[in-house]
Amino acid sequence: PLQSSGGAGERWWFLNGEPLTERGRNVTLHLTDKGDYQLLVMDDVGQIATVKFVMQ
Repeated sequence: PLQSSGGAGERWWFLNGEPLTERGRNVTLHLTDKGDYQLLVMDDVGQIATVKFVMQ
């Protein structure tokens, strides 16, 4: 599982621009396709953190 720290209130997660159904500080990704990904988490006040990674 992935975990966000800091921030305020609720968290929303996005993978390649698409919202994930999981919310909160923790999320588990189930990826099956190789390729480039961008994961973003946003909190209640609009702060964001993002990471790009490649699954090989």
